[in-house]
Amino acid sequence: MELNTDIKAIDLQEIDLDPNGPFIMSYSFSILELVNSISRIGILNQPVFIFDQASGKFTVVCGFRRVLAAYLLDIKQLHVRVIKNISYKDALLFNLYDNLGVRYFNHVEKAMVIARLANYFDELTIVDKYMEHLGLERSLKIFNLYKWIENSLDDKIKIFIAKNQVSIKLLSEVMKIDHGSQLKILDTVISLGMPKNFQLEFFFLTTDIARLNRLSISEVLSQKEVESILSSNDLNRPQKLKVFMEMLRSMRFPRVFYAKKKWESIQSKLGIKNWMKLEPSQSFEEDAYYLTVKFSDWEDLMSKLKEIINTENLRNIVPIRDLLNSSLHK
Repeated sequence: MELNTDIKAIDLQEIDLDPNGPFIMSYSFSILELVNSISRIGILNQPVFIFDQASGKFTVVCGFRRVLAAYLLDIKQLHVRVIKNISYKDALLFNLYDNLGVRYFNHVEKAMVIARLANYFDELTIVDKYMEHLGLERSLKIFNLYKWIENSLDDKIKIFIAKNQVSIKLLSEVMKIDHGSQLKILDTVISLGMPKNFQLEFFFLTTDIARLNRLSISEVLSQKEVESILSSNDLNRPQKLKVFMEMLRSMRFPRVFYAKKKWESIQSKLGIKNWMKLEPSQSFEEDAYYLTVKFSDWEDLMSKLKEIINTENLRNIVPIRDLLNSSLHK
């Protein structure tokens, strides 16, 4: 794209520094290194602007971080390139391709790009022509997800998304529920510093509990027992997360939860050796246990099997169905 530009010296007070400007696609970035570089050697690559007649100010097309660094350094005047006779659509594309060649976009920045492209292109054009440049699957589902991130979430949540601390899979599920429940789910994830590998389980446990008990998600997460965990000063974050997830599992699967507790109590009294492992079936779905024995040869195996047979405490093992039935009386 050939540009008709002038080199101008403009005062910083003439520049619109709105971080949500029409061409901005930078979010939650560290600027310290750039500030240090500019303080030593100045700005080598001139920022690009257009002049907005309506506001009477210069709008950043390319180089927002450099301009912001100059502002932090209290630089009064910048030499910049000002594009003449360019549409907003072409200015946006110019900035996009300028950025694609030199850096990686975080998830919020990808959302910013998609939302801005949606001002000028239909969704199918964006999916077919631009999504893959952002490293995204070419699908309307992903298009709608990233557009929702930009248009519906506040900065408190976006910061954690930009830092890759919130699962995109979680966001794709959260997008489907009402706005109040979205905020409650995401606020809980953030307040607990919940690792991504727990986030989907947390979401489905919570939504299942809400559905089965005819409650809203906000009502589930506002229960006294839940809030006491989240607000506890006696537990650190990992401890809170462990207790919190156990509580949700007990609420969603009470029979399995109490059967597990009953088994743990029995298991502690069985005298299990360090060369053997005895476990019930996963989630107690089968009426069976699994025994693993570590041995070196045939004689060692026979010796250990005899020891197992003669271990009197193993007679305390009860059928899986009895563990589950005992939970009904809790």
